[in-house]
Amino acid sequence: QPYFKLREVDNKVVISSSQLLEKKVKEQLTGNEYHDGILDMLSELVDVPLSHNKPSDHMKRGVRTSQVNSYDINSEINQNVNSKKSNSKTTVNIQEKHFNLFRS
Repeated sequence: QPYFKLREVDNKVVISSSQLLEKKVKEQLTGNEYHDGILDMLSELVDVPLSHNKPSDHMKRGVRTSQVNSYDINSEINQNVNSKKSNSKTTVNIQEKHFNLFRS
């Protein structure tokens, strides 16, 4: 026959830290007299188009997050970005050339 024993545990520390964290999150979302909250700032951006921070969006805008040192690879990347269709074969070729540059 199983035997269970209940123990009383003092959770005041856990509860108070959870309440403090809840207060901080609420203040950051809604703001206070010293600064706007996150929700206030987002409400101002209702009509502003936001980027999705995807690599394809960066490439369309001409933003590069890494530097390509090879002229050949850079020109192929530019051709892919500027072309209307980019097939997977071209991407594989770029990766193979990139791999060959670092392997030698």
